[in-house]
Amino acid sequence: MAGEIRLPPGMESDASVERGFLFWMDDSVSGWDAVSAELEAAFVGSRNAASNEEPIVYVVSNDALLGRAGPGAAMVVSGPRRPRAYRQSTGMKGVVVVTGAARGIGKTISEKLAATGPFTVIGVDLSPDLADNEAIVPVQIDLTSDDGPETVLRSIEDQGLPLLGLVNNAGITRDARLINMGDDDFRSVIEVNLGAAFRLTEALAPSMETGGSVVNIASRAYLGNFGQFNYSMSKGGVVGLTRALAISLAPDVRVNAIAPG
Repeated sequence: MAGEIRLPPGMESDASVERGFLFWMDDSVSGWDAVSAELEAAFVGSRNAASNEEPIVYVVSNDALLGRAGPGAAMVVSGPRRPRAYRQSTGMKGVVVVTGAARGIGKTISEKLAATGPFTVIGVDLSPDLADNEAIVPVQIDLTSDDGPETVLRSIEDQGLPLLGLVNNAGITRDARLINMGDDDFRSVIEVNLGAAFRLTEALAPSMETGGSVVNIASRAYLGNFGQFNYSMSKGGVVGLTRALAISLAPDVRVNAIAPG
């Protein structure tokens, strides 16, 4: 199985290639067990005479290199580089939570996730319209309530699957001119659009799998819109929240924002 070291573009400059091994895998070979014996044999007595270091091992298939490993381990590389569906593997099966899932963007996101990936989608919304979305596990709850995040967490635990993702999409508008903006309308928008996103992420982050993802739905309105003082402030807060969470949860969990509009 061993051959000359020939790496995909962008990897040729790697200095460790000079002391590496290359193992080829055809399409009939998959998984660590299939190559472990060969890799183990390569490590035995193969120390580099000059550096007294064991070699780097590369495992490739169809010229695609996805990783490498040093002594004692190896990363098995799979498949050709071509568009393909989500990997149907145990590591990819899990729960994704989508808030504001009863209608609009949230409903579309939840339906798309349920249709194209091996995910169990928990949809969260206050609206009874949530029950109309048959693609999701519905959780009808007010996320600004004291028990909102805990209710979502219990639903995740009931699925018996790892938490892979969270989409903070829930949002409302209460537009008014400055002189007509009431305290209740101001506070409700901030609490739903920003406060609920923070509190739910805070509650779920400790349970999220390494490699998980948080996506916050912001808006171009964070740049400021006439009559949307509360909404613009809330979406500006979502952008700031996203940056702070990305720093806090890295490198285990990715955090990004999308700003439609």
